[in-house]
Amino acid sequence: FVGLDRLPAVLDVLRRLGLHADDVEATTQATRDGMFVARWDGMRVDVFLPSIPFAHEAHQTRVRISDAQGWSGWFLSAEAIAVFKLLFFRGKDRVDLERLLAVRDDLDRDYIRRWIVDMMGPDDERVVAWDALVARFAPPAP
Repeated sequence: FVGLDRLPAVLDVLRRLGLHADDVEATTQATRDGMFVARWDGMRVDVFLPSIPFAHEAHQTRVRISDAQGWSGWFLSAEAIAVFKLLFFRGKDRVDLERLLAVRDDLDRDYIRRWIVDMMGPDDERVVAWDALVARFAPPAP
């Protein structure tokens, strides 16, 4: 979660990790779109800069995950991922949301809905779709 002013440092870190992105193209994309595309071992990696208020919320709700060997890292919460997927609202995002609802009975569905309503309005198609996904795929409340 760094701003555009720190993009050169981000690109340097990504390069050291083995990701590839053209500096000029990445800067142009990040300035215009709030994100840029890098490549890692042939795979597309979308790198987002915090360009909307929810990005700061997502930063605050990250979760730290550790393994038995002592490695740990910070990741977006399932709820933050759900909000971003609703913002993008592609077919593959809806499929991911179906799976997420089916496997995470502890998912804070109200939190996700509140953020989407706040950003998009209560009548937006994303809110309607979220409500339908919850009704269809979420486990029943205890």
